[in-house]
Amino acid sequence: MTYPNTPSIGGNTFPVPCLTAPAATDATVADPSVADALTAPDGLRPTLSEPVAALTSFDDLCGSFTAPAAELSSDARAYAAASQADHTRRAYAAQLKLWPAHAEAAARPAFPADPADVANWLAARAQAGQAYATLRTAIAAVRAGHVAKGLAFDTRAPEIELVMRGIGRTHARDQRQAEPLRGIDVTEILAGLGRAPIDLRDGALIAIAYLFALRRSELVALDAGEHGTGDGFVTVTARTVDLVLVRSKTARAGEVERVSVPRGSVTRAVEAVERWIAAAGIAPASPLLRSITKGGAVGGRLHPQSVPGILKRRIAEHLERKGVPRDKAEAEAARFSGHSLRVGFAVTAAEAGATADEIATVTRHRGLEMPRRYAAKADAVRRSPFNRPGVGTD
Repeated sequence: MTYPNTPSIGGNTFPVPCLTAPAATDATVADPSVADALTAPDGLRPTLSEPVAALTSFDDLCGSFTAPAAELSSDARAYAAASQADHTRRAYAAQLKLWPAHAEAAARPAFPADPADVANWLAARAQAGQAYATLRTAIAAVRAGHVAKGLAFDTRAPEIELVMRGIGRTHARDQRQAEPLRGIDVTEILAGLGRAPIDLRDGALIAIAYLFALRRSELVALDAGEHGTGDGFVTVTARTVDLVLVRSKTARAGEVERVSVPRGSVTRAVEAVERWIAAAGIAPASPLLRSITKGGAVGGRLHPQSVPGILKRRIAEHLERKGVPRDKAEAEAARFSGHSLRVGFAVTAAEAGATADEIATVTRHRGLEMPRRYAAKADAVRRSPFNRPGVGTD
């Protein structure tokens, strides 16, 4: 395996596949899929799940990383380049456009950075309303930029740790959660779809995302029947619908994640998937979810940024069918995101009495913190004293 744009830096290098980040501002992360990763329920960690010292380059992540003295084979360099997930490289690239711009404006060196300068940058961004989780990612990105240049940077410097601790205490806020699209809504949406190619595609998309509580990046990277060029695949058998993910945000290196759903309990969703595969002529090991032209022609693999728009449009149509005026239906649909089907499954399961462990078998959370939160909230609603006669205000 070889990659372009890999200039040599001091001898051996790790080539990094090109992933240019879009323009970013201090108030946003450039790629919406990255923003989802930072605000999603299981994404709010001190940093993204990838190691902060993972490979990256400075300008647009099309570069190289200084290697150890020993010569690396082409295969070893290729594996090193694959050590970091695409969404992590995009997140770091967005932050690595912001930090040098700030340092230049302040007439301070960006590399090597003074921890006090980074702490001042973080404080200014916190004052501007930047989320705590995004600031933690910014710290990791600055370190990654140093590593890419063969420099050291201490993310645990007292200036940084104290400022971040103060930001966390001063700007504490409730963790944002995507609006859940519950199982009953999924069933009704699927029932209301037509038989045009785009309807069939959207039905399969909604069904699969809900069945397996998928992130949108995972959803569009699926193949049909067996592993092809994507990150996993879906198979439908006489008894189950099965998901196999060979790469995902939650999987550890070398780990394959598997989820099986009893077919008999999700008949409408299975029908939606099978209708799409048959109508579109999706071959085994080829992309499962495809783009659709205005003329109805089936194209290549769907882009993750298309998922929120598809979901919002179908929710708005569903609400209109129920008699909601168009403007109100569109306003309500705008509250949902590409993460809503993943959250919707977890909330629906919790409200039905599923335990945190049971929910995690589908959501594949590394820990049980988020599944327990869903379960605890549902249990609190069920056990609320306001459910008893005479306690409420009716």
